[in-house]
Amino acid sequence: MAPQPLESVMTVSVTNNTGDAQFIVYDISGKSVHKVQLNGNQQFTINKGRLAAGMYAYKLINRAGKLLASGKLMVR
Repeated sequence: MAPQPLESVMTVSVTNNTGDAQFIVYDISGKSVHKVQLNGNQQFTINKGRLAAGMYAYKLINRAGKLLASGKLMVR
């Protein structure tokens, strides 16, 4: 994921051959605020859009519900 912190647009690359998966961004209260449906290796962008400045968490989850990756995302 680059760049961090997110100021306008961020590019995310998924290269683990995840198959069908979801990339989900959560606000500090745990509410899902952004979802991207993925089909295998993929690159996509996240626009700051309605994301208020602050800390967010993200998860990459496969179709079976297995956590493939997680981390934090700072928005300015």
